[in-house]
Amino acid sequence: MAESPQEVTMDASPPPPAQRDVSVPLPEEPTPAPEPIPAPAPAPRVRPKIDLQAAGKKRTMFGMLVGTLNKAKIEDKERSASEAAKKRAILEERLQKKLTKETSAVRKTEEARRGRMQASKKEEELGVKGGIIRSRMHRLPTLAHFLLTSDSIPLDAPMDDDTDSDKMTEAGRAILIAPPRAHPPPLFFLPAKLTDAQKSWLERRKKEVDAGLRAEWRAWVLERTAAQEEISTLRKAASEGEVAAAAEVLKQREAAGGDVAMDGGDLKKADNHTPAPESEEKKDVSEDVKMAVDESEPPGKDGEEKVEY
Repeated sequence: MAESPQEVTMDASPPPPAQRDVSVPLPEEPTPAPEPIPAPAPAPRVRPKIDLQAAGKKRTMFGMLVGTLNKAKIEDKERSASEAAKKRAILEERLQKKLTKETSAVRKTEEARRGRMQASKKEEELGVKGGIIRSRMHRLPTLAHFLLTSDSIPLDAPMDDDTDSDKMTEAGRAILIAPPRAHPPPLFFLPAKLTDAQKSWLERRKKEVDAGLRAEWRAWVLERTAAQEEISTLRKAASEGEVAAAAEVLKQREAAGGDVAMDGGDLKKADNHTPAPESEEKKDVSEDVKMAVDESEPPGKDGEEKVEY
């Protein structure tokens, strides 16, 4: 009889854990790297849908706008072609012309007034300067007969040999220009008996003063003539400007259908005003001729009072 195999029974329980040495440290386990976060997938691009009906609406609105503008343009042309528009344009043109003419008349009147003021000012300045010149003509020849306390008369030699010289010396300069400033101011005097040097000095002074005054008078006559011509020109221009302004105002009133009597009164007033400058010009010319004839020589030759020394 055969022997039956022996059945080997094995214990399925795990073996007991081995005893670990506590003094020996455990090896460090590597830290696993974090897994990368996957990027989100891009959203699919959605194409806008074209609304053909809305585009047609836009084209329709633009066409309506263009049609409205064209209609307004046509109405404007029709309105401008109407009689009322024509009358309005004519009235505006007349008003513009009237305003331009009034501005021109006012400007001419202002220029005429300014010219008259300038002529009056120049005439006043001319009169003041003429008075100063005449005062010198009467006063300086008298002062030339006296000596000044500031005169430095040479005592060693007389001045008879130098009396015909054209060069002005201190003798004439002290009278024609001005005595030298000093404190106290120089005084005029005349000794009872003159020395030869003083006589020569006075003769020299008289001749120089007479020659200087004659030269001043000739220059003054030329200056006065030029100034009078300028004054006459200014007054004539002012008169012409006033006449032109009055004529423009009269023409405007006649064109506007104003009162004829008022216009006639203005014209008469302008006519009465315009001859005045002509008479003034004639008066100025006659005065100029008279002054040129009577004052060709310095005053004081025949009419001045004789002074005994």
